[in-house]
Amino acid sequence: MANMIPLGAAIVSSSGTPVLLVASNNQNIASARNCHTFIVQALPNTSGFIYLLSNSTAADTTNYTNVIYAFQTAGEVFGQGSTAVNDLDLTNLYVDAANNGNGLLVSILVQ
Repeated sequence: MANMIPLGAAIVSSSGTPVLLVASNNQNIASARNCHTFIVQALPNTSGFIYLLSNSTAADTTNYTNVIYAFQTAGEVFGQGSTAVNDLDLTNLYVDAANNGNGLLVSILVQ
């Protein structure tokens, strides 16, 4: 049986300084290390781009070398699943934003 687990929001307090997608003190951190699917959604009050990143370096908005997905509008959704059960690890993904206070809601599916 699969369980959908909300992990909360990852909010960028200072543009250009990425934050972890899943905070290291999140009570569901173990599940975030071994999930089957993840879904992220731009917060409803978003203005400007939000970037899902592959590392902790500020978003490369020229060549997009570390940008997995660029959210352009409030409420925009991106998800990724795996063909294997619970083999995605979200603990090394980051979020950056063009504007302070923007961020993503994060949910995972664990089987």
